[in-house]
Amino acid sequence: MIGRIIGFFSCALCALAFWGIAASGKNGSAPISFWTGDNSLKEKIRDVKAYNGKMALLYKRYAFSYLASGVGFLLHPIAGVVILCLSCTLGICMVYRQYKKYVEKYQ
Repeated sequence: MIGRIIGFFSCALCALAFWGIAASGKNGSAPISFWTGDNSLKEKIRDVKAYNGKMALLYKRYAFSYLASGVGFLLHPIAGVVILCLSCTLGICMVYRQYKKYVEKYQ
């Protein structure tokens, strides 16, 4: 049982981090970037408010996938592991593709 709780809290902390990025950057004046320390978006993005709104929604959805894996750990550890692996592999690839589309759209 302790393994399930640890799995849940680990995933919940990851979800909290992504939700925090979304919440803090949604109304920010600087564009939300995918890569840490990427300052090149300041020159690329013209409509920062719309771009940040889309990126905040994207990061909230990604946070939800981690929260779902945490709930999966509570219900059945194997389900939690499967959902977590999908979030860490396919999920991040999908987030990156959407990020690239948003950068092109709001340039």
